[in-house]
Amino acid sequence: MQNINDIVLCAAVISEGCSNVRTPRVSPDGKKIAFLRSKVGGPHAKCSQLCLLSWPSKQERIVVDVVEREKRIHDDHLFFGIYTFSGLPRRCWLKDSERLVISTVSHSDIVSCVIHTTDGTIVEMPHVGSHAVTDVFDDYLLVNFSTLAHPNQILLGCVPSKGQEDCIKMNQVTPTREIPNVSSLEYSVWEFVNDTPHPNPKYSDISISLLYYGPVSNTKGASKRPLICWPHGGPHSSSINSYSMAATFFVALGYSVVFVNYRGSIGFGQDGVDSLPGNCGLTDVDDVHKATLNCLKRFSEVLDESKVFLVGGSHGGFLVTHLAAQYPDFYKAVAARNAVTDISAMPAVSDIPDWSFVESGFTYEHDKIPDGATLSRMLEISPISRIDSIKAPILLLVGKNDARVPPSQSLYFHRLLLARGVETKLHLYDDCHPLRKVEVEADCLIHIALWLGKHWTEATE
Repeated sequence: MQNINDIVLCAAVISEGCSNVRTPRVSPDGKKIAFLRSKVGGPHAKCSQLCLLSWPSKQERIVVDVVEREKRIHDDHLFFGIYTFSGLPRRCWLKDSERLVISTVSHSDIVSCVIHTTDGTIVEMPHVGSHAVTDVFDDYLLVNFSTLAHPNQILLGCVPSKGQEDCIKMNQVTPTREIPNVSSLEYSVWEFVNDTPHPNPKYSDISISLLYYGPVSNTKGASKRPLICWPHGGPHSSSINSYSMAATFFVALGYSVVFVNYRGSIGFGQDGVDSLPGNCGLTDVDDVHKATLNCLKRFSEVLDESKVFLVGGSHGGFLVTHLAAQYPDFYKAVAARNAVTDISAMPAVSDIPDWSFVESGFTYEHDKIPDGATLSRMLEISPISRIDSIKAPILLLVGKNDARVPPSQSLYFHRLLLARGVETKLHLYDDCHPLRKVEVEADCLIHIALWLGKHWTEATE
């Protein structure tokens, strides 16, 4: 038997230029390699190109380019670009070796599209909620389907011939599951434009999308519900219309939840991503607060505007601590998971030091030491610079092994809150950034529920 140490790896560069290339996928006939490509530098999550390399000629071309704002595609649908954290599915090609299937974030949904690699035609497959392709074999698709109110199901479908892809019929593989006392509740998705001008007028008309989970009308005699505003992290990520165990938990406890895709979220064109770096702590905070007000107005007969709470993690934690400081009399209590509280302290300790520079509006150079002006700007846009304004009780949930947003961010913030007499509590877990160990996630949810419940009761008295 051959010794593995005797195997010689022969590798060669076959793609062009210097860029972020990932998830190469070979077509069934072995004559094409599809892959995603994006520019080096800037935000981690951005709009990607879908590229094709002919084999063995090594001729490379762009099939789907970066979309700056939106692109009109087959059947008059709008396409906002390719955004995916996991890249192309391991198997994404259809058996004709000319079409492939991708899933991408589109505003508040995950949509799946068939792409014709010959001419770049994009056909969005019909959907309600989010459809994420998990596997492709021959012309069969396995799709993970869910909405905020309906747990995940696996669907199976066969992609029709060219030009008929939008007629695909999906069949349930797994049964429909209902959550007692919750699945009957409605969810609502809508958008609005912030009337406060963006510092760069180019981005002022980018829409903000909201996903609301809870009753949309009140039954006779029912009390109004408290609202949890839950902005996502990233910041270049998104809240999507897919099942959330955590949101369902709080809705079952009597809250309504609103998720906000502020400007900077993915799925709104590359302009949406580019609108935030250099404006963190300003436009994102304002977008989330305006979205909360918009939600309260839309469901005024259901929601109690005197009982609004904040929950968020990572950059979402950055936002909720900022909101607590900028609107000290509006939000009644906060729960922050591994929150970014001081960007100026991050470059030396985070595993992604470039994040601090990019989101603060600077170009990252790996060999450059930040000067005083750079660090001053990072501090200025951080929640810690406004800590004297905070009144709302703050619960901090922290992973002691977090390399992304190290625990020092929350530990020091907690100490400063205590020194100012602000009610605060910190739980330290043997976990990392996502706090997703089963026992840790469960403990976090219970403590958030107890924290918010305590201050819900106090606001009622």
